[in-house]
Amino acid sequence: MKVIIVGGGIGGLAVYHSLQKYLPTATVKVYEAYPTSIASTSVIGGGLGVVPNGLRALKAICPTALDYLYAHGYRTTYFTVRNDNGTTLGRLGGEGDRIMMSRASVHESLLVDVPDGVVEWNKKVKEVEETSDGARVAFEDGQIEECDVVIGADGVRSVCRQALFGKDGFPAKYDGLTAIGGFVPLSTLPKALQIGIQSDQAAMTFSRNGFFGYSLSLPSSVSVDEQQVMWWSTYAVDAPPEREPSLSFLQTTLSAKFQGWKSPWGSTFQHIIDSACSATSAVGRFNKWLVLPRYQTGRLPYWTSAEKRIILMGDAAHTTSPDSGQGVSVALEDAQMLGVLLQHYLPSEGQADGETVSQALKKVCTAYEAMRVPRVGRILDMAKRQGDGKRQISWFKAKLRDFFLWLMCTFCFL
Repeated sequence: MKVIIVGGGIGGLAVYHSLQKYLPTATVKVYEAYPTSIASTSVIGGGLGVVPNGLRALKAICPTALDYLYAHGYRTTYFTVRNDNGTTLGRLGGEGDRIMMSRASVHESLLVDVPDGVVEWNKKVKEVEETSDGARVAFEDGQIEECDVVIGADGVRSVCRQALFGKDGFPAKYDGLTAIGGFVPLSTLPKALQIGIQSDQAAMTFSRNGFFGYSLSLPSSVSVDEQQVMWWSTYAVDAPPEREPSLSFLQTTLSAKFQGWKSPWGSTFQHIIDSACSATSAVGRFNKWLVLPRYQTGRLPYWTSAEKRIILMGDAAHTTSPDSGQGVSVALEDAQMLGVLLQHYLPSEGQADGETVSQALKKVCTAYEAMRVPRVGRILDMAKRQGDGKRQISWFKAKLRDFFLWLMCTFCFL
């Protein structure tokens, strides 16, 4: 069986590893639009967290990648939760590790065991279509590849999704929230704040009109001089802002937004903002700041094509907002599930013919959607509620939110 994976990001590489484990006889090729692996790992994205369900999926499909995360990320078991008055509502978590780190490091972990030639970089897909007995992928450079199955791991602006719903079906739309975040060296912050961040491990602060989070992002064993603090903030704005504003505009905007927010560690938010907007250059992959207007798609009625030769996963199937903290983890779950189902339903190589493969793929896709759509739907519902709480809300709603956050921290382990 020949499988083409469109998209060489975290989801696409996770599917590759899943197929290597569960369907090792398959011929798998990954195509990525970015020109090189260095461009992809060092430029795209800020910080993120991989939570217990994602770590379990990664352990199953690629233990080497999991070891890499533990060696290069910050391991924590909880988040400290506060409101903008500086009141600590509790600690959320307690069961299983969370790994906080740069997106680049997560992507890099999945490249470690990939042989040369498996991923073809700088290959932009123009069109994907289903054929009578497979699928065809057309590239912008004129090349055409045919295969048995295409797995669409090409993100929120997926070309593979267009094969199912047309170019105007489920386009990515700005959702009214913008994230700004990045990394700052721990050593640039006041000593008291350094100690406070180390005590918090990871912290989330909620207000009536926004959100601010921070965490260490390298192993706790590294020195203060090496340690990087990843930070992220969210606020509502009607039109998506420029992706590369001036430092002065960025500092003015953020300072105004988070002015008056309190913390047990003093002027926490202003110190982080000032460090991020300072004239000093970023260290390696640790971008000091990124402006990321959030784009979402509507809920798809299905994730697979009519003849089940095109299968969507990750953000191509279900754009997961960062409010859930589950974006990477659900993509890893998708990847593992696809590998397991393909192994279970596909006939062995000697028994395979066109008809049996077609029938097996229909079973794979039916089971994939039956198991993944409800679970991901619950996560998307949770993310929607959490995202709405970062828009302008009333004093009363803020009090209710604080109460429910306290309940979650006190009685639940998430």
